[in-house]
Amino acid sequence: MDQLRNNVNARSLPGSNALYGSSTVSKEQGPLHRLPDVVKSKQGFPHFRERVWVKKLVHDRRIRFGTWYIGTLTGKSMEIVDVMVRRKINFMCLQETKWTGEKAKELDNSGFKLWYTGKIRSRNGVGIIVDKEWKKDVVDVRRVGDRIIVLKLVVGQDTTYVSDFKVYEI
Repeated sequence: MDQLRNNVNARSLPGSNALYGSSTVSKEQGPLHRLPDVVKSKQGFPHFRERVWVKKLVHDRRIRFGTWYIGTLTGKSMEIVDVMVRRKINFMCLQETKWTGEKAKELDNSGFKLWYTGKIRSRNGVGIIVDKEWKKDVVDVRRVGDRIIVLKLVVGQDTTYVSDFKVYEI
């Protein structure tokens, strides 16, 4: 039988080293590493230090939500912004802000915006903090008492509502 033809039809069994002959072993990364020649794209192969990323044609916008029973909002706004940046949260719903009024406020120079509502200074109050990427999409704010606030967002052709409410204490 022809020697070349015999090599072409050879199969490797589990536990054998047929794939890792002298032609497929590399010394360039220190100790000998097994690098089969059949891997061309390098993607997902654990012995390569680099990863080839596939570029997306369409990047979708994802929304991440958070909720926080804050106790009081006084002096904590920059702490909340820091948590939102670290956790990559776009909308943070706050309960028990204890702020009075129905207002919107820019949070320093961070680009985040807070919408809140509250009637009594010592109780209740809710608010929603929106990051700089999404605040331009807010088109309407509805405040119902001091326990419910609803933001209306228009993103492209879609309308989305983000609501925050504080339930009654028993």
